[in-house]
Amino acid sequence: MKDRPLDEDGRFTLTLGAEARVRYEGFADNLWGAPPAPDDGYLWLRVMPLADLHAGPARIFVQGIGGYARGVGAGAGPANETGLDLLQGFADIRLPIGDQASLTLRAGRELIALGSERLVGLRYGPNIPQPFDGVRLMLERGGARIEAFHGKPVAVRPGTFDDRPSPTKQLDGLYATTPVAKGVNIDLYALRYSDAAARYAGMTARERRQTYGARLFGQYAALRWNWEGMLQRGRFGTQPIKAWSIATETSYAFDRGGLGNLDIEMSGFSA
Repeated sequence: MKDRPLDEDGRFTLTLGAEARVRYEGFADNLWGAPPAPDDGYLWLRVMPLADLHAGPARIFVQGIGGYARGVGAGAGPANETGLDLLQGFADIRLPIGDQASLTLRAGRELIALGSERLVGLRYGPNIPQPFDGVRLMLERGGARIEAFHGKPVAVRPGTFDDRPSPTKQLDGLYATTPVAKGVNIDLYALRYSDAAARYAGMTARERRQTYGARLFGQYAALRWNWEGMLQRGRFGTQPIKAWSIATETSYAFDRGGLGNLDIEMSGFSA
């Protein structure tokens, strides 16, 4: 049921829905050249009902999840199983600014996807998506959008209604996207991530990272592109962090004889 009016003038609308997925994955000799391993297979099950209420400029969105894993040999982790829990639950209000712009303030738990999702994504492919608890401020005008956000990733646990925001991890940032020409768009972003108890190579220390990046994407006729570069600085304890990454995806769609697409992907990153 989508956008069902709850009053005569349509100011109040309600959407109800659900997603159900059953996914089996099986592997043979899955240690990739290590000593022989038994064949492995497991089953992912998830159901995600939702309710979306709009009341004029205000909105309340709630989505639950029941996520289970069967046969995961090494034990079900946060991407595999969560039991029954709240996946998303937020409220927002959207305020018009003149005739062409709007400002939205949102608070609560939600799934967040930024750009190509190379750094912050939904984690939708595995069984349990990754939500955040926090606040977002979004300014939109035409095809341009800029948002500021503060949040903590939710620590997914296997029990019922036991998912809580991480006590040590935090993500803040600014993300902007705008068209610069017909069919050409650019994203610019600055992200700050911290973990008070990060663990690497048997050591535990405070981790801080600042990431600055740009993404150029769009389409012209049969040519599509998605190019992104980022630079990262920070510290793990007393050790400096210096990293970079470049990733490109370029595709050309042939219009003859079912030849399909020619896709070229290239990437480079610091060691």
